[in-house]
Amino acid sequence: MKEVKGFTFIELVFVLFIISLLTFLVIPGLFSTLKKQQTKQFFTTFDADILYIQNSALGTQQHVRILFEEDYYVIRNNRTKEAIKRYYPEHISRITKSNNRISFNDSGTVISPFSYRFEDETTTYKIVFPLGKGRHYIEEQ
Repeated sequence: MKEVKGFTFIELVFVLFIISLLTFLVIPGLFSTLKKQQTKQFFTTFDADILYIQNSALGTQQHVRILFEEDYYVIRNNRTKEAIKRYYPEHISRITKSNNRISFNDSGTVISPFSYRFEDETTTYKIVFPLGKGRHYIEEQ
């Protein structure tokens, strides 16, 4: 009898089952890691934008502010009429609806100290501007 080398149907089904099982276990973890990285990048960019408008107000006495909308925020400069629009990641939403702007006076102090809240699927983030300070910080709650 001629000997045929190869895999049996049972072996092939078993290997395909193992591969699909590993795929179903790994893929959801990748999505949660991607969302965490998008959240981290969003708040890093947002922090840099706050420092940018503070430095613009402090160094050039320009009125630069951040205006919040439903799914994005805009950095607006009155003098140059330029606007930078940054969208929130899909899984992040803004909770604070009452105060929709951040701006600084010419000494670098925030004009209206307020707390802003954002949330994703698992965490609430609070951006705090203390009264009389030019600083801000982000808390995870």
